[in-house]
Amino acid sequence: MISEGIAELALEVLLGSEADAVGATVLRPLAIPYDAAVAAVVRKAWEMLRPVRPNLAMMLDEQQISRHEAWDYLRTWRLEEDDYIDRALASLLERRWKPYESCYTDGLALCRQFVRGDPARFQRLLAEPLIPHDLIGETPQP
Repeated sequence: MISEGIAELALEVLLGSEADAVGATVLRPLAIPYDAAVAAVVRKAWEMLRPVRPNLAMMLDEQQISRHEAWDYLRTWRLEEDDYIDRALASLLERRWKPYESCYTDGLALCRQFVRGDPARFQRLLAEPLIPHDLIGETPQP
């Protein structure tokens, strides 16, 4: 969970609000079009839709939903084209332990709460053998 959280959080911690501008700068010499303003809006939408895959994975794991219903669920909530929906669903169906999908969203939330925008705390995630309990224990409670 922590390793997935680190991977999901890295861009935010390392580049912050400059991530899309850096992306555009790096891709421009390669003649790859990248609209930083549009990318920022898409990133916000993606953040709101992040729970869709873990929700679906849990429904599939608990056999609460058919393949057809799962495809419809993804089509309703995801921004990608149908061929991506097909691949995403196939990937979830092939996964032996479907709840692993929640490691991305829950790991991000846990690591983000622990780091709180502090690069030194992110460094701790990279350097120390922390477990989720360690992060919770050092996270301020609301």
